[in-house]
Amino acid sequence: MRWAGTILAALCLVPTIGFAATEPVAEEARNAAFSKLKAPGGVGGCVYAAVPVEVRRETIIRLLAAEFETAAPLKAAVARVTPECAGRAYDVQDHALVGSVTSAFRKAASALYLARQLGVGQDALDYAWETAPASEKASFYAIADEFLDPEASITRRALNTAALAERAGLDAQSAESAASFLRMYFVNVAVSERAETALQRQGVTTDR
Repeated sequence: MRWAGTILAALCLVPTIGFAATEPVAEEARNAAFSKLKAPGGVGGCVYAAVPVEVRRETIIRLLAAEFETAAPLKAAVARVTPECAGRAYDVQDHALVGSVTSAFRKAASALYLARQLGVGQDALDYAWETAPASEKASFYAIADEFLDPEASITRRALNTAALAERAGLDAQSAESAASFLRMYFVNVAVSERAETALQRQGVTTDR
């Protein structure tokens, strides 16, 4: 888990950034949740792992602080490493490639938040998503599809994460306190799935 270790160390230096005021989670639960963090996969995960550690750390910290604009160091780093991961240059008009990369960083940031603040592991979050009925996922996939469609604009929607949170083992109060990060996680699960599928159809994989 070296990919996450550096970021976790950075978070120790900024213990209040981006975190809601809730009851502290027991250290044992937090450590257990940290042990369930997963390295992002696919083309986006390849880019995530390939950028310099300090750039990855700063990007995660910015996302935890709800700063979503892409910083210049990340733009430069992604431009350098993307050809090695995708076999083509990073282009902001390449919606599938952009979706795969941005979702990797945002999933990682939200998973870290939820592990630290609520002691919920990424395996529980993924179980909640994988076992959810299509009706619960529909609004998340709708956003993902709009993101990947060059002719579409993102429609503002109410994203209800209550059922997903409950399936992940969270109580209602905890889920409410972290609603924005739950939405971030599950939206980017949907974006990642759609983007990686689109890239595979184009013959873009990390197994070239």
